[in-house]
Amino acid sequence: MFVYRPPKGMCWGNALRPKDSDWQVAKQRLEAFLNTYFERVEQRNEMWSAWRWKNSVLPNFAWPEEYLKPEHPKMQEIIIGFTGDRVMFISGLVFPISLREPSSYEFMRRFSANAPFKMSPKHFSVIVPVGNKGKCASRKPDAEIARRLNDVLLH
Repeated sequence: MFVYRPPKGMCWGNALRPKDSDWQVAKQRLEAFLNTYFERVEQRNEMWSAWRWKNSVLPNFAWPEEYLKPEHPKMQEIIIGFTGDRVMFISGLVFPISLREPSSYEFMRRFSANAPFKMSPKHFSVIVPVGNKGKCASRKPDAEIARRLNDVLLH
């Protein structure tokens, strides 16, 4: 599983592209993109909302066991903020797909190309199992995964 997290220095999130001075137009463009890949779980206020992936868009749906436990119903939610010209992903944008399947990288290529913000491969980490109790941890991608992300996101 992949997680996209811009650095803490970018606490205001990713800049939307193309830049649009009309807040409503920018919001409509972002929501059209989000509605392609996600379903809204909750609109918290004008700026924040919770979303979940549409399983039908993912090439190989693969949440780790920890994310599927009934006591953690919100683990699969992605909290997205919108400020008019920027988008923020609280706790990162989680991609519940295989790290090894070629279809995952083809999906990442399409997602990145359609995204109204620029994604950098250096802001990705991977979720890996830790120990034998179903726990997970975020790690830097190994050399092969980093190369594949660079290939699909930079070319």
